Amino acid sequence: MQFLNPAVLLGLVAAALPLAIHLLHRGRAQPHPFSDFAFLRQLQQNRMRRLQLRQWLVLLLRTLIIVLIICAFARPTYQAGGGWGGGDRPVAVHALLDLSYSTRYQQPSGSLFDQLQRQLGDLLAVLPPRDQVAVQPFAQRPHAPFAGDRDYLAERIAELAPTQEATDLRSALHAAAQRFDQESALAAHELFLFTDLAQYNWDQLDDSGPSFADARVYVASPRTQTRPNAYVERLAAPSWMLAADAKVTLQTAIAHSGAGTALDLFADGQRVRRHSVDPGAPGTTQVALSFSPRRPGRLSGHVALADDALALDNRRYFTLDLPTAITVLLVGEQPEDAYYARRALGAAALSDPVVKIRTDLSANLDANTIVGVDVLVLCNLARLNA
Repeated sequence: MQFLNPAVLLGLVAAALPLAIHLLHRGRAQPHPFSDFAFLRQLQQNRMRRLQLRQWLVLLLRTLIIVLIICAFARPTYQAGGGWGGGDRPVAVHALLDLSYSTRYQQPSGSLFDQLQRQLGDLLAVLPPRDQVAVQPFAQRPHAPFAGDRDYLAERIAELAPTQEATDLRSALHAAAQRFDQESALAAHELFLFTDLAQYNWDQLDDSGPSFADARVYVASPRTQTRPNAYVERLAAPSWMLAADAKVTLQTAIAHSGAGTALDLFADGQRVRRHSVDPGAPGTTQVALSFSPRRPGRLSGHVALADDALALDNRRYFTLDLPTAITVLLVGEQPEDAYYARRALGAAALSDPVVKIRTDLSANLDANTIVGVDVLVLCNLARLNA
């Protein structure tokens, strides 16, 4: 048995107050001569014994109430395998520390990961030295666990930082179960999970995962209530061929909860569009951002949300190839073989000046014919000559 706030135990001195009050107010009976009735005297003695017993029981209850209240404020903890009735056998303690990107969420008191680090440090401070403690960071995969004395563990924990990966809790639990199998000779096993409770991929946990029936499992999370956040869930460019000076529309999906935000579109390092995302019920908002590229060639850009408490998921990048011209060569054995293909592509070329259409006969097809051709369409050919 240990106490997280042992200084509060000094308040046990107050447990003596009921006894002191009882003794101070205890009056001394004054004898008064009366007629000699022996049976009345015997009856008085019997009643006084019962009354005194009742008074002592009430005094004991009052003292116990004060003691229990003080012990509750001292925050008692029980360490399996040690203390009362547990012997002195060590306990295998495995602490999983979440390093996923969502632990970067910033609050006035610091990031969620800072809180998890402090909570893990508080745990190490109260664990008995005999316990075998291992700390294993995890994100998309479990990292190598490390063990040692408390000072070494504290140094290693202070060096950790959140990654840019998502969380895979299943693989981390499998790693913890493997260590418990290796430490099966110990008296007890305890698993501590330090996570921000984002619960990413938690729905994929099922009964086929590792069982911790013989272990105590504790989940520690940051002290926070609401976490408003918005992030770019998806960014898609049009599938049709793009051209400079023609309008390009990017389709974006913004997932948000609790707060509105602004979405900016950057192309070639310059902001070309801004759109406001109104706050409302948590969900996903579809936003179409249109702009006209100023030059042909390869164009890079990104969409970005306004800075919030979790900046890592606020951007999505894209790259567009804007050709100056796309030459399409239609080849057939007879001029009429390319008729339908020429009509279909010609309709598209009316709205897309990038597309250039040429036609020729298969008898004229050679290496010089296809120079500068981007797309070659063979129309109704009976066979290809070697």
